[in-house]
Amino acid sequence: MIRYVPGAKLIELKSLRDHLTAYRNRQIFQEEVVNEVLDELVAALEPQWVEVEGSFNARGAMTTRVVAQHGDEPASTS
Repeated sequence: MIRYVPGAKLIELKSLRDHLTAYRNRQIFQEEVVNEVLDELVAALEPQWVEVEGSFNARGAMTTRVVAQHGDEPASTS
């Protein structure tokens, strides 16, 4: 899940979807995926605030939820 308060730039949904789909073919840790996506969004969009949440399917009976954010969360998003 990606939630953000935009700055001057926005991202097209189809472009974002295509970019995120490319991560399926990479051998990368789940935490690293979330952090890379966050860093790329911050660099490309310069948002006021952004949060990236990754929910990963169970592997070995464990599910993983990773959350990373940039900026100060506005009161209206909680």
